[in-house]
Amino acid sequence: KIRARAKMRRAWRCLARRQESLVSRMLARPAREQPAWRRLAEQLKDEGCDSIYLDRLRSHVDPKSHVDKLEEELAEEMARALSNTAAKCSYHFAKLDLCKRAVDAAAGAARLGAVAAYNEQHEVCRRARYELIVHRQALGFKTNNHKSVESHFPLPPRL
Repeated sequence: KIRARAKMRRAWRCLARRQESLVSRMLARPAREQPAWRRLAEQLKDEGCDSIYLDRLRSHVDPKSHVDKLEEELAEEMARALSNTAAKCSYHFAKLDLCKRAVDAAAGAARLGAVAAYNEQHEVCRRARYELIVHRQALGFKTNNHKSVESHFPLPPRL
């Protein structure tokens, strides 16, 4: 029991370090081509579109700093969501370990129930691992995505 808890704490710390590095990598990515709305706003600014309303806005609001702040918040939120998905996967795999121990400890008719619970949890783990793979792909992790997830969350065979 103590070893399992220590192992889970190490896994959580490792996961937290990975998520922190993910945020720093996402924030350090090179700038992509500007979106059309930003190009249009800069074009209006460059053309010298005179308006008292635009002057008022410019004195109070710097659109570029707001967009940069929003991009940073989005990157943090994406990293947080990925962290939650990985934590969910870790939780389900920990439950699978507990089910495996229950199968090993059970005998007779109780073993059949424990095997059924293990196989049910196995399916939950398979689904959680698939969701993690999809989430990582949606965030742009394309190279060795499956391999990386499968190495961190190896799925044992069904019983």
